Amino acid sequence: IHLCYSLSPECLLCKIGWTSFSDSCYFFSNVYLTWEQSRRFCQNKSADLVVVDNLQEQTFIQNHINTRAWLGLQRNGSDWYWIDGRNDTLG
Repeated sequence: IHLCYSLSPECLLCKIGWTSFSDSCYFFSNVYLTWEQSRRFCQNKSADLVVVDNLQEQTFIQNHINTRAWLGLQRNGSDWYWIDGRNDTLG
């Protein structure tokens, strides 16, 4: 299970199968892939794995999934980083 998001001017109206929330579009997939495969899947849709910016977004995501999902969070040693380079904010 993976979760893609796209933030772009075209995203004002989300593509069919995508869900809009707070100026972004989210694609909730039920295909089981590795983290790397999930990221490529999202990138092939001109998106990326989601980076959770705040509690409202986290709640939105939790309300739309009923299992575990890949996020845009990576581990480097004992530290976690978002794919956009920010430190883990979910701690």
